[in-house]
Amino acid sequence: MPFDILEAESELVAGFRVEYSGMKFALIQLGEYAHMIATSFLGALLFLGAWSGPGPAWLGPLWFLLKAMAIFLLVTWVRWSFVRIRVDQILQISWKIMMPATLLLLMATALWVAWRSGGGA
Repeated sequence: MPFDILEAESELVAGFRVEYSGMKFALIQLGEYAHMIATSFLGALLFLGAWSGPGPAWLGPLWFLLKAMAIFLLVTWVRWSFVRIRVDQILQISWKIMMPATLLLLMATALWVAWRSGGGA
């Protein structure tokens, strides 16, 4: 998300965290954390096997909640550790690290799929 930064350098004093107070600020924060929780549930569902886990099947909802909360805690930890990342830093990370990693994983996935299907059309 290189272009989806909540606050830019010029908004340190004029950002939404200063302009809103009381209930408006609480609703903005509630929306942010609701988004983080929903994304954590989606990540647990899509990437961590959802309700699959060791033990009987009735423990499935517990495993799903534990996986989602682990993602939520990881995202919160990273967010609170790097409170203020500048635009140039996030762009540098995005273009120099994330983009090559994405292309490498895309090529590896294509090779894996081609190899698994027998290597031909």
